[in-house]
Amino acid sequence: MNYLKLQIICLVLLSILTSCNNSDPRSKMLVPASGIVLYNDKPLENATVIFFNADDPMKSGGSAVTTVSGTFAISMYGNGDGTYPGNYIVAVSKVEVKSSLSEAETLEYERRGEPLPETNSQTISLIPKKYVAKATTDLRLTIPPKGDKNITIKLTD
Repeated sequence: MNYLKLQIICLVLLSILTSCNNSDPRSKMLVPASGIVLYNDKPLENATVIFFNADDPMKSGGSAVTTVSGTFAISMYGNGDGTYPGNYIVAVSKVEVKSSLSEAETLEYERRGEPLPETNSQTISLIPKKYVAKATTDLRLTIPPKGDKNITIKLTD
């Protein structure tokens, strides 16, 4: 799957999750799930973190986007409200889209008011691709009944 499409899907899902009303009665059963993502022992900013329920694939686990300092707070219904206690598979994604057009060519498209052609862009994963998908990630964690505010997700090359 094209990583740009995956990133867009993740961001759309995140926006849907965070736009939901926090007064949802299910949110009362949520526990905190927050921490930091490190890539080669350095905070990873602007990465998408998705929790997949390992026990019941039909249940969502929530998602978040990391801050400049690499911290995150998982949301199910919005505003870092947390997730349900349980076992999770964790996927992390951070991509960059680079155009193969020169700066002059890009400016010419912008001057004409035309969108840049998609075929001239390349999506580059800024972390190892194994972490991006539920099927390939080796990241697992358990959220206890009272939650966890000190999760450390370590990614390495």
